Amino acid sequence: MAIYVILGRLKYGPKFTEVLVAKTFLSDAEEFCKKQIEKIDNPYLEVSWQKTELETK
Repeated sequence: MAIYVILGRLKYGPKFTEVLVAKTFLSDAEEFCKKQIEKIDNPYLEVSWQKTELETK
């Protein structure tokens, strides 16, 4: 299983910060990003996922 890193860019900052490192499937990473953006108190301007080089057994 791949390990995905969820990254978020704060509304008042140019850099992406790490939100979550998770052992997950791609569809779950995409779903997490979608739900994070839809939150009323979401502090992030943009949330995306990135696949890492790490793999789990």
